[in-house]
Amino acid sequence: MISPAMQAFIDEQKARIQALSAKWRTALWLNGWTITDSFYTDTLSKDSGASEIAECVAQTFVDAPYLEATIRWHVPSIADMDDERLEYIWLHEQMHILLKEMRLDGLMIEGSGLPHEERVATLLAHAFQTVAKEGGK
Repeated sequence: MISPAMQAFIDEQKARIQALSAKWRTALWLNGWTITDSFYTDTLSKDSGASEIAECVAQTFVDAPYLEATIRWHVPSIADMDDERLEYIWLHEQMHILLKEMRLDGLMIEGSGLPHEERVATLLAHAFQTVAKEGGK
């Protein structure tokens, strides 16, 4: 059972993510998608069978044919971020939704194009954030 203080902490971070969704989803043409944000507070260890990526700030799972995605947010990590950094991370994860189906095998294994996808997601997230700051100049 989650304590009231922990629930308030989680709810505060959920509200930050929801505000970014309200700000950006239409502009990114993601309104037709069913995107679920899930939040967790534990840290998964490699001993539990989790991969290194499980310790990331966010992890995105995409089922492109059905326009569905889930983003898992690590609450303590996002709580430590200022709003600008969180917005960048949020945009980066949305870019994975748009880019995922371009992977040849759809898997996160060596040679699958994930390093390329990470670079493109990073560049696009920074580009969107810069354009928004500069008012589209």
